[in-house]
Amino acid sequence: MFGYVKVAEDDLKVKEYKRYKKYYCDLCRHIANYSQIARMMLSYDMVFFSLLLEPDAANECTMSKKEIRRCRKKHDSSNMLYISAISVMLLYHKLENDIQDGERLKRFAQRLIVRGYKKALSDYPVIGERISCAMETLYRLENEKCSDFATLEHAFSLPFADIFTCAPDRDVFASLRAQLAYHVAAWVYWFDMLQDVELDRSSGDFNAILLQENETDARAEILDLLDGHVRQAHDILNMLPYNENTPIVKNIILLGLPMQVGCGTSQKNKYVLKSCQS
Repeated sequence: MFGYVKVAEDDLKVKEYKRYKKYYCDLCRHIANYSQIARMMLSYDMVFFSLLLEPDAANECTMSKKEIRRCRKKHDSSNMLYISAISVMLLYHKLENDIQDGERLKRFAQRLIVRGYKKALSDYPVIGERISCAMETLYRLENEKCSDFATLEHAFSLPFADIFTCAPDRDVFASLRAQLAYHVAAWVYWFDMLQDVELDRSSGDFNAILLQENETDARAEILDLLDGHVRQAHDILNMLPYNENTPIVKNIILLGLPMQVGCGTSQKNKYVLKSCQS
């Protein structure tokens, strides 16, 4: 993805920030199973998905402390390996998209990770096929100059929901996690598009905002979409069981994402943040 899904560090407790950094380091180490080069391009976005993949702890009340530690260690390793494979898959497709946009130097980087990409596909063929199909659909829509926001959003965001519905160690809350992931991915898609308007205008690259009849109205609609996805992601988070990652995930949704808008955060964004926290 694009590196927008980050924590608001100043609003995390020290133990929460240490946990967040531990997930980042663990994911980086697990990516080495597929590609050393890919480790250099690790995105914080994928750390968010690894945090969200934390399994349900509802059955821990019947387990001893030793069994709980053993179970958590097993799940953590399995989940990290799964997310690391997906990280390599997504990186491969992002490089492919950059190449199609004319960044030919990215082809060298793509070749360096192709072996890891094929191994990731071999290890997790179901999610690999879904990601590949979704990215092909998105490229086709962009090449056809699709201007329908809903169609574009669905094509980009659906594979991120599939990460959770296809997870090897998914639990009864997998569908809720999938919905939350969809909203965060959609937020990333629209924010990136909003960020790139002027760059795409000068380069002639695809940008659905520039295809609308009224650019001002289109920008306002994107801001509405950003607000809506933050609100819906937060609502879904409240339906998930609480665990040690919940405060970090909440920080990212309510503070980290809106923070990316920076000083340009609208009054509407501030209202959404305030209303979600209340």
